[in-house]
Amino acid sequence: MSYFKGLKLTNTFTGVGYGALASITTGATNNTGVGFNAGTSITTGDFNTLMGDIAGDAITIGSRISAFGYSAGGSIVSDTDLSAFGYRALESTTVGTNSAFGSDAMRNLTTGANNTGVGYQVANNASFNGSQNTIMGASTASSLTTGSNNTFLGANITISAGARSGCVALGTGASCTADDLFIVRLGNNASKQMVFTPVADATARSTLVTYLPFALNGVQYYIQLYQT
Repeated sequence: MSYFKGLKLTNTFTGVGYGALASITTGATNNTGVGFNAGTSITTGDFNTLMGDIAGDAITIGSRISAFGYSAGGSIVSDTDLSAFGYRALESTTVGTNSAFGSDAMRNLTTGANNTGVGYQVANNASFNGSQNTIMGASTASSLTTGSNNTFLGANITISAGARSGCVALGTGASCTADDLFIVRLGNNASKQMVFTPVADATARSTLVTYLPFALNGVQYYIQLYQT
């Protein structure tokens, strides 16, 4: 049968909707597709759950993929362990091990891996291709492109360059202006953003043993860690 119309049930898969799980072969097990063309290309992939029109419609042999929402996980073919929840969440990625929750969340990610994005249009730049980023908050990191190893928690967190990496930013509206920074912004108030910076030169590095430097409103402060 070249397509399914309505409801298709067997002991190994469940397809509901025109074209859902239309290409399943006898080697595939434990797949569920609900919606127009949901999982329509799966042949031998296993343990996939796809709900929404054209959700996971490019999967062929990929396994352990969960996609909920229109076109969620719409480009992954043969990789595994993808979680996409929301309208067009992770629509463009071909790599598993990414997780996105929210409408348009990480929609344009292609080959980056091990990313987690939670929130409306989180990390939604057209050129986003970083890896190992954890991003939570509506519209946060919208300009991130190739940056990796970032942790952002809060809505509308911004970065000064698309390749920004190693940044930890907490609080609504926080702004990361360099690599390897720790930023805390309180109450979406620009005057209450604290920036903790690493000490680079050898002389100052010895001070870091006792003090943690940070800047607030352009003024340098030090937090004493312990008495030597």
